[in-house]
Amino acid sequence: MQHKILKLKSGLELILAHSKAQPTVSVQIWFRAGSALESVEDHGIAHFLEHMFFKGTAKRPEGKMTYEVESFGGEINAFTSFDYTCYYINAPKANLLQCIDILLDMVSAPLFKEIDLSPEREVVFEEYRRSLDAPKQFGFMKVQEACFPEGYAHPIIGGERTIKQFTIEQLKKFRESFYNNQNAFLLVAGDVEAVEAEIIHLANNFQLPDGHQSAFAHFELKATDTVNHHQKDVRMANLTWSISSLGHQEFGSEYEDLGLSVLGHGDSSRLYTSLVSETGLANNCSTSTMFFKKGGVHILSFNFPLNAGSKVIDSLTKELENTLHDGPTEEEIIKIKNQYLASKVYDLENIENFAFSLGHSYALTGDIFGEEKYLQRIKTANRHQVDHALHTLLSRPWHFTLQIPKETSAATLEKKLQQLIKVKKHALLKVGIKRSLPRTISKHDSLASTIQLRPGISLFYRQNKTAPTFILHAYLKGGLADETIKNNGLYNLLSSQLTNGHKYISYDELREFMDDHAASLNGFSGKNAYGLTLHGQSDHFYALADHFFHSLINPTFPGKYFKLEKDLHLRAILNEKEDTVRQCFNAVAKIMFAGHPYSLSPLGTKESVTSLTETSVKRTHYSNLKNKEMLITYCGDKNLEEILPFMQNFLSTLPPRKIVKSKPFHFKHRSQNKGIDFPREQAQIYIGLPIGDFTHPDHIYIKMLSTFLSGQSSELFMDVRDRKGLCYSVAPIHFSALNGGHFGIYMGSGKDKVQDAIKAITDLFAKYKSSHMSRDDFERIKKMIKGQNILNLQTNEDYATTYSVPILHNKGIDFIHEVQAQIDQTTFEDFSTNVSKILSRPLSVVVVGPSATDIVSKLRDF
Repeated sequence: MQHKILKLKSGLELILAHSKAQPTVSVQIWFRAGSALESVEDHGIAHFLEHMFFKGTAKRPEGKMTYEVESFGGEINAFTSFDYTCYYINAPKANLLQCIDILLDMVSAPLFKEIDLSPEREVVFEEYRRSLDAPKQFGFMKVQEACFPEGYAHPIIGGERTIKQFTIEQLKKFRESFYNNQNAFLLVAGDVEAVEAEIIHLANNFQLPDGHQSAFAHFELKATDTVNHHQKDVRMANLTWSISSLGHQEFGSEYEDLGLSVLGHGDSSRLYTSLVSETGLANNCSTSTMFFKKGGVHILSFNFPLNAGSKVIDSLTKELENTLHDGPTEEEIIKIKNQYLASKVYDLENIENFAFSLGHSYALTGDIFGEEKYLQRIKTANRHQVDHALHTLLSRPWHFTLQIPKETSAATLEKKLQQLIKVKKHALLKVGIKRSLPRTISKHDSLASTIQLRPGISLFYRQNKTAPTFILHAYLKGGLADETIKNNGLYNLLSSQLTNGHKYISYDELREFMDDHAASLNGFSGKNAYGLTLHGQSDHFYALADHFFHSLINPTFPGKYFKLEKDLHLRAILNEKEDTVRQCFNAVAKIMFAGHPYSLSPLGTKESVTSLTETSVKRTHYSNLKNKEMLITYCGDKNLEEILPFMQNFLSTLPPRKIVKSKPFHFKHRSQNKGIDFPREQAQIYIGLPIGDFTHPDHIYIKMLSTFLSGQSSELFMDVRDRKGLCYSVAPIHFSALNGGHFGIYMGSGKDKVQDAIKAITDLFAKYKSSHMSRDDFERIKKMIKGQNILNLQTNEDYATTYSVPILHNKGIDFIHEVQAQIDQTTFEDFSTNVSKILSRPLSVVVVGPSATDIVSKLRDF
């Protein structure tokens, strides 16, 4: 990819990132301005400004910019961080100049109207309330509060006091101070070389304010060790360990990053092995590094049952001692290096990800090649440098923040952590194909085809030469639809066992091999299928695919890991009891799919999972390997002739199997309301109705209606969120599967706004049941869907998941294109008539939150 940095006559910097033959573009404007520049009275204002910029300009008032972008299938959004803010549009390349015009109009000529301020305060406040209910977000706030320096110690979103008091004058002042030419750059990425002159001419028509460059303070955690704790509505404890880091451009930061990754990055890392995969003491552990404009922070995170806390800390201490005594091995350094390099290779698959990587680098370091230079330093690092860096970073102050369940005590763990700090200070750091096979080529995509390998076993192949990467999927029919109340959770547990080693390699060796080659191998389970997925670099295809097929065909299901996985699943079931969103959608499934396995929870229940045995799980998989239909999916850059003989060597050992047509399940259109009481700030609300399976005509009309109601310019979003401030998030839900589906509206609303929210949603259903949208809106839907389809087919994963499910269930390789054709052929009259019929079905309401049972009991039938 070619990069070019230009200074426009307007004073704005322009970065052009040309990538030949890309079907999409990403247009981004970055400001070196974020929450770290906020005064106490301005806490959260950078994030609030992000919202207000979307309120329109004189050229595009209230919702017109999002309407315009979504009309051609694009997406417009923004994010605010500590040191920078980014506004962006991703779209088909045919709309490139239009995207630049929209984005620059938005940031150069915002209206900032008083009338928009009050409802937006409510929207942002709902977003803030959501963060209070989310354990991870709330926990990070507590980490900030405990040890982050001034400017970085408050939440990016701000707090209730500031959010509810922002004025237009404050917004304008902060914008004029920091959102100026000196702090901004426009990044345009995609196939842009031929239109460079037009881009420059267009961008020069806009003018940002003049001003000074932002000055950021150096980030460094508090100078003394700290141990803090807080209570939260959780079932598991979470320990966050924070240590100051060198800045991104400082020599040695790469060695620290590598050292930290040796400790806790990946399933074969030292801490993950000792705390999770070998002992099951913890549910998970991870490491990461956050870089700021100046400085950074290393974060290690551990999630575990509270009663296992002491053993977790003991095991952590022992692993630190071993690592500091022996140092990292050469194999570990090579593995982590491969993972870093692979992450950048995978970025090339998607223009949006690549553009964000460039923008982040330039915003943070002022060097468009900052990330590349960092990777070059990573490449040359050796184990001795990494060993020294580990000792250096661990000599800095340690900051522990512990999140524990409500009504429990942290005294024992706090004491253990204080002892760990003491040990660290005095002792720890002193330690050193064949063409004759039946083949069908897509009529719409010449690079996609299916090959029947054996009766009931097929291969979907789609070549994608964008990047030297590949993805392999194996699908076997099964999943939730094959479960009963007694064995509920079977396939979720089964899929987790497929990667625990096979006939020729142990669990530990398999995990290490995958990590060494920067690849991921995971099991999955869905409504009507389960299987394996492998993502890797093409240079390692044969070695990786060998383990993929052996894990599928010859898994060993080791008893030790079966017990560990079973315990982890039981913990997940326990955690789900406190997850209001999951409780909401579990209740929806029970109503919509009553009498069908879809009504069951994918995780299962405590009773059903407890009853599952290693023998029953193993027997199920080996029976399916002999009898159930199977699809192998490959998407990547290799030629079919290269990979097909290799796959046939494995699959020829499997017997042919019958192709079984699915039997339709007829769901009753009945109304049932459900309230579940939960003491939370927000209530989760779903109002909807059952629809047919993904081949049913319902699917076409609901897909179109759902698209119409999606996005920030939709009536749904603008009415209940922007105008009424009833929520932070609201969205139409269109669930469609082999045996049925449902359609409805989901909203997370404040506990004091539930009745208003329910009325707003039911009013919307009533409107579209009795009246029709305009013909212009109808035609806009078709354009939106076409544009979205372009954006949604870029990576290997996109192609694999989009094509595979219909092929597995014998709907043909061109099913997705046939759906598009049906949408194109749908008339305005047919659409209006059928939407009215569908929306005339009885509605069901689910509310999860404070006083939900009482609220639902007073509802009339819809």
